[in-house]
Amino acid sequence: MNNLETTDRLITVFMGTVKAINYSISWDALIPVIKKIREIVNTELNIDEYFDNVGLSQRLNPYDYDIESVYNGVVEFIKKYNYHINENE
Repeated sequence: MNNLETTDRLITVFMGTVKAINYSISWDALIPVIKKIREIVNTELNIDEYFDNVGLSQRLNPYDYDIESVYNGVVEFIKKYNYHINENE
């Protein structure tokens, strides 16, 4: 499995979907992920976690029109979020 497949699988698991999607080339696939991340940042994180992630969340702006940059930000957030979840279990 190459790096792109691994990161797409990471997003697929985060989204709770069964079918793997190539998130790195499709805004239609990536926008729901951005919405979920923003919902998490706005509702689930405590104040310290929020400030740790607010800059990253702001990078997830689809109006930047750079899907690669937004995709990389999504992957970075999910890795941090998963680490945080596993750390608190």
